[in-house]
Amino acid sequence: MWTDNQANAEAIYNGYYRQPEINNIIAQIYQAQIQGCFSVKFEYIPGRANSQADLLSRNRHREFLKHNPTARYLHLIIPSEYSDLI
Repeated sequence: MWTDNQANAEAIYNGYYRQPEINNIIAQIYQAQIQGCFSVKFEYIPGRANSQADLLSRNRHREFLKHNPTARYLHLIIPSEYSDLI
């Protein structure tokens, strides 16, 4: 998974972040990988090099869809304990 947020990529890689809420999310990501027998790689890519994702993170969805007409919306499921983070 590419991200233009270097702190996020490093936190996932290290398995730790200084905020307890983020640590809980990291732990759930690791648990899901173990239980589901899969792995997710988070990789930092500067926003300029990841222009399509940058469009999404800047709420420019229409422009993103023009460049990616086959893209589909996936319903985001937020666990209730993290709803205050959104």
